[in-house]
Amino acid sequence: MLPSGFYLSQNANPDLKWEATAMSNFGIDYAFANNKVYGSADYYIKKTSDILILPPYIGTLGEGGNRWVNGASMQNKGFEFILGYRDNLTEDWSIDLTGNFDIVRNKVTKLPAEVVNAYGGDGRGQNILGRTIGSYFGYIADGLFQTQDEVNAHADQPGKAPGRIRYRDLDNNGVINDFDRTWIGIPIPKFSYGLNANISYKNIDFSFFTAGAWQSRCE
Repeated sequence: MLPSGFYLSQNANPDLKWEATAMSNFGIDYAFANNKVYGSADYYIKKTSDILILPPYIGTLGEGGNRWVNGASMQNKGFEFILGYRDNLTEDWSIDLTGNFDIVRNKVTKLPAEVVNAYGGDGRGQNILGRTIGSYFGYIADGLFQTQDEVNAHADQPGKAPGRIRYRDLDNNGVINDFDRTWIGIPIPKFSYGLNANISYKNIDFSFFTAGAWQSRCE
C-alpha cells in the first residue's frame, strides 16, 4: 500500500484577476439590382486586457514555482468585405457567386515588466510590445552557401559549409551570435480571401470553394 501525500503544484496569486474583453463592431448589409448583387462590410475593434498566462520560472524556486499572472494586453482590429452575385440565367441554369476579403491586425498594447520575457525577444530591449502576439524571433536566413569562397567570405557562423543556410550578420561584427536575432515573422496573414460558387442545372448542383492568404515578414 502506497502512503498518501501531497505536493505544491503552484503558488496562489492574490493579485490575480480575470482578463477582460471589450469589442466594437460596425457593419452594413447591402443588396441591389433586384437582390442579384448583395454583400456586407464589417469593421471591428477588440481590446483584451490582463491576459492570463503561466510564465516560465527559474528552477531555484523549486516545487510550486508555477503561478498564474496577468500578462499582456492586446488589440485586434479588422475589416471584412463580402460581395455576391446570384441570378437565374435561364429556366434551367442558376448561379450564386460569393467572394470575401478580410484584413486582421493585432498588436500588444501593454507588457508588464514581470512577464516581458514570456512573450519572446532577447531580454535586452527587443520585446513583443507594439508587435503581433506570437511573432517569431530568430535569425534571418539569407540564402544558402553556394561555394567555399562564399563560406570563407561570410561572418564566423557555427557549422557553415556549402549547401547550408547562411544567416545575416545584423550587427556587422563578423560573428553570427545571439545579438543577430530579431523579429522575423508574424502568425497572422496580411490579408485573406475566398470564393464560393454554386451552379445549378435543373436538379443538379455543383459547388466549389477556394481560399488563400498573403503572408509577409515582420515590418
